[in-house]
Amino acid sequence: MERRQLYGGIIVLTGTVLAIVQVIHALQQSANPVVIAVDAIPMVAVALALAFAGSHLARDETYEPDLSRVLGWTAGGVIVFASFAALSLFGRNVATGDISRAAYVAIDNLTMGATAGVLVGLYDARGEQRLRELEGERDRIEQFAGKAADLSNYGRAIAQADDLSAVSAFSIEAVSTLLGFEETALLVVSGSEVTSIDSTFVSVDDGSLAALAEVATDGEVGSVVVHDEVPVDLDRTVGTLVTVHVARLDGSSVVFVSLTDEDDAVADEDRELLELLVSHTGMAIEGVESATAMV
Repeated sequence: MERRQLYGGIIVLTGTVLAIVQVIHALQQSANPVVIAVDAIPMVAVALALAFAGSHLARDETYEPDLSRVLGWTAGGVIVFASFAALSLFGRNVATGDISRAAYVAIDNLTMGATAGVLVGLYDARGEQRLRELEGERDRIEQFAGKAADLSNYGRAIAQADDLSAVSAFSIEAVSTLLGFEETALLVVSGSEVTSIDSTFVSVDDGSLAALAEVATDGEVGSVVVHDEVPVDLDRTVGTLVTVHVARLDGSSVVFVSLTDEDDAVADEDRELLELLVSHTGMAIEGVESATAMV
């Protein structure tokens, strides 16, 4: 059992017990149904709200990091309202000597204090969660900006490369550095023949890599394909597989094949970066091929 389920269960139990106590108190004070309803319904509703809040806490795993914050607010609410109850009871005792309703007043204040504390704690925890989300979004934006700057540098290097080997080397280095893919290859597919320009693959045999390259040619040029399932039987576990049809030359296609052990390794912003990189690589390859043809 996780902590939030334990604490949430305790709060649910507390709220339920307080609701029952409120009903008992109302029945003890009057036999008139209207008086009972007026006296019991508001405080029973507050106690049931406490139970509902505890149930919500137990079911929502997002509160797990902020349990101490929720419990702190709950304890604070109980202490504050208990202090009010003590002052109220002291005043009643001094003024009239009547302490017959002491238990009722104490239970009412404890019920309201616990409920108010839990609700404020849940609200505060939600605020902390939102703050963490915003900080995470800020970090992703900063990371994307850094990757985009690095990609610009790689793009210039790729554009200035004067042969396929240099284009491939810079492109594969960019994929490995910016996206963290352990194994990447740039290959040329000509009919049934597959030639590797450059590759960092060590865990996939040449036949399987060639089969993946042929799969990549089915995609549109420049389109990044993140495969939900590996289309080729490999002798290893694959977290994320990406294939890209980089360029189409006379009678052949140039493709990227990349994989990593990490699941869901390509976020939306990473896909955009990869598409930009592929664009740089495709234009550079076409430029090299045109220059070679003119020689």
